[in-house]
Amino acid sequence: MNRAVETLCKEKLVEEAKYVVAKLRDCIEPDEVTYRTMIEGFCDVGDLVEAAKLWNLMMDEGFEVDVEAGKKIMETLLKKNQFDEASKVFYVMVSKRGEGLDVSFYRVMIDWLCRNGRVDTARKVFDEMRERGIQVDNLTWASIIYGLLAKRRVAEAYKTVEGVENPDISIYHALIKGLVKIKRASEATEVFRKMIERGCEPIMHTYLMLLQGHLGRRGRKGPDPLVNFDTIFVGGMVKAGKRLEATKYVERTLKRGVEVPRFDYNKFLHCYSNEEGVVMFEEMAKKLREVGLFDLADIFQRTGSRWRNQRVRRCLSSVHRADGLDACKFLIDELKATVPIWKKEVYANGEVWKENSEFLEKRLELDGLVKKPVVGEHKRSCCGSKVRVQEDEEHKDNSS
Repeated sequence: MNRAVETLCKEKLVEEAKYVVAKLRDCIEPDEVTYRTMIEGFCDVGDLVEAAKLWNLMMDEGFEVDVEAGKKIMETLLKKNQFDEASKVFYVMVSKRGEGLDVSFYRVMIDWLCRNGRVDTARKVFDEMRERGIQVDNLTWASIIYGLLAKRRVAEAYKTVEGVENPDISIYHALIKGLVKIKRASEATEVFRKMIERGCEPIMHTYLMLLQGHLGRRGRKGPDPLVNFDTIFVGGMVKAGKRLEATKYVERTLKRGVEVPRFDYNKFLHCYSNEEGVVMFEEMAKKLREVGLFDLADIFQRTGSRWRNQRVRRCLSSVHRADGLDACKFLIDELKATVPIWKKEVYANGEVWKENSEFLEKRLELDGLVKKPVVGEHKRSCCGSKVRVQEDEEHKDNSS
């Protein structure tokens, strides 16, 4: 029955799940899992009244207050900005299951409070959580840091960061997001630099926040074409092959009177995350420095460098150096033998694409062919000498 209820709730058929439980109640008693699944299902479809009824019924029938069900109801109430009702659920859970709650339960309330400008209330909940001996994780610290920055309590936010034992990307993202929100994009870029210095690798979301901080959500529309929204947007559409859309957009822009659509940084970065994009970003960084936009130039430079350096990376350790080197050689040889890697060779009189010989040899072995190297074949270097592989004469005769 629980499996059937779970399947129905996943498909948002919660009324049908409730009907199944009611029909089978005489022969199958619902348990804690049944109630939890139905509560989560009704929360997913936004029916908080029915979810609350099931939660109360669950307690009336003597079941222990379920933490996951209570957290789901609280999350749904907060999403609907029903803070008072969510607080009631929160404190009922704290009073009945205080020892069984973890940091993720408290974080739901703390995160909402911080995002909605109630950082002082969030600190009270945070302190109460620590008094109960619950270990604070970096995601919860990040919520507090962002909440402080959103209220422009910058010094307090930095002091909080100093108290974090092992800051990770969530901490740096909270700093960048908060500084961008209060229009301190240059300071956010300094955090970006320190983040890299301390060995924390940025992700795509890092660059998106910084680009929005420097260019704005709609992009700048000033006279400088380097940071002008219209220039970037039209260039992006042309790059994506959407020339008709670009032409129509230019016509609307010339006429004006039409609100410029929001600039999609995700699509912009995705469109340029290739070899051509690397050149474009590095050239853009160079031009941005020429006009004095050094912070934004660093972001584009870092983006280009990151994509340029996306190569095969493997780290290993061994007691003896020779063993480690042999292992590296084996890994690279195995990669080249199992993946069809091509390389472009440019000569004075032309250019040619060559397939790696390791993959070709492996494929011939799997096909049962015998290879004969061309006369004068040299021992392969680390890159592998590209040689033609000839089929065995006997196999040719048989195949013909």
